[in-house]
Amino acid sequence: MQVKQRVLLCHSTTHYRTCAASVINYNDAVLEVGSHEGECTWLMSRRCRYIVGVDKSEVTIEAARKRYPGLRFEAVDGFDVAALKVCAAAIERELSRSNLALGPPEGFAVVLVDIGGIASLPTVAALVGLYYKEFPWNTKIVVKSVFLKRMMEDCLPYNPAPSNPWQWTTGTPVIAGAPGSAAAAAAAAAAATGGGGA
Repeated sequence: MQVKQRVLLCHSTTHYRTCAASVINYNDAVLEVGSHEGECTWLMSRRCRYIVGVDKSEVTIEAARKRYPGLRFEAVDGFDVAALKVCAAAIERELSRSNLALGPPEGFAVVLVDIGGIASLPTVAALVGLYYKEFPWNTKIVVKSVFLKRMMEDCLPYNPAPSNPWQWTTGTPVIAGAPGSAAAAAAAAAAATGGGGA
């Protein structure tokens, strides 16, 4: 599935995995941050050729390695972008040695973020903002976060396009066509002089 947006927000594990599967292509290099014991990393590994799961817990990473010995897991803090880029560079080296690869990717094509669906909003927002800034513009970022998704649903970007219904007059927002607006004043003037008729 091709989508224009870089960041995709999900509120549940089911939606997160479905969304992730829909944006991953077979030749993508994929990173999962917060891979825990590796179940989602394993599920996504069946949809792409290259994936690495990272978690800051050494114990969790060891459990994931035992559970899925054919996959790559690293003990890395999600905020350590330099270490994550080292993982990407290692994948690029592996790709460059593979006869099956068309060529190394420029970093990760998809980054999956699951540091807990109810992790604090400031933590998730900071992490997503960091990845948005540090990873290439075409990297898709799929995030599981109840709070971030809820906040974004309550947001509306201000659009200063000409079709915007708000006009700024003397410091007071006036809706176009409403009493007191420039359009309403012009209509009233036209009516008073007998103008505006067919």
